[in-house]
Amino acid sequence: MAEITASVIEKAQRKAAKESIRINKALGLPYHVVRRGYLYLIEADGTSKKIKKVVFGLRRIDLNHIKLKDGKYKIQIVRRP
Repeated sequence: MAEITASVIEKAQRKAAKESIRINKALGLPYHVVRRGYLYLIEADGTSKKIKKVVFGLRRIDLNHIKLKDGKYKIQIVRRP
């Protein structure tokens, strides 16, 4: 079984976020993003409005392995130096 590294997971997350933003723009729907510690509402025309300060910041985990509930997959998180 091939191991999934953190970079693969991050790349998949970035791709999914870009795709969802593209779909929301096409449908004319607003979406939310976090920038510089604040939550922003981005309208379909590109205008942004600051909503509020975020409650939680970024958290880093210090795990090498994560085992999913069904036991079939094993994800190895590679620590960055």
